[in-house]
Amino acid sequence: MNNSDQLSRIDSALFEVMKIAKRPRYWDDFQRRLGAQIDRPAAAILRLLSVQPLQFSDLVSKLGIEAPSISRKVHELEQEGLINRNPTDDRRVHILDLSDQGKILAQKIIDVRLAMLSEALANWSATDIHVLGESLSRLAIDLSTSYGIKDTAKQ
Repeated sequence: MNNSDQLSRIDSALFEVMKIAKRPRYWDDFQRRLGAQIDRPAAAILRLLSVQPLQFSDLVSKLGIEAPSISRKVHELEQEGLINRNPTDDRRVHILDLSDQGKILAQKIIDVRLAMLSEALANWSATDIHVLGESLSRLAIDLSTSYGIKDTAKQ
C-alpha cells in the first residue's frame, strides 16, 4: 500500500470510530454501564474537569463547542451539584472544578469508557495495544499542534 492508500485507510477508520461513538446504541450501553442518565456534552465536561479545574473559556476552547451551549450545560451540572464555580481575583472569571459527587461520577465515566475499550481490544496483543496507544497519542498531539490546541496529551 502506498502512502495515499494508508492515509485513506486511517481516515476511514477514524471516521468509523467517531460514528460508532455517536450511535444511540453505543451511548445507551455506556449509560447502562454507568448506571446514570447523562448526555455526551455533560460527560465530556466532567471528563475534562477530572484532569484539572478550568476557566470557562478554556473549557469552551478544549471542547470546541459554542459558548452558550457549554454555559447552559455547566449551569445544569452546577445545579445538579456536580460542578463548583469558584471566583478568582477577577470577578468576571471563575474556575470550574468538580464537586465530590462530580469527581465520583467523572471517575465512573472514565472507568466505563476504559472497560468498553478493553472489551473491544480483548483479542489484541499487548504489543498491538501499545502501538495503537502510542500512535493515537502522537496523532492527537500533532493534530492539536496543527490547529493551535493546547494540552491534548493530558486529556
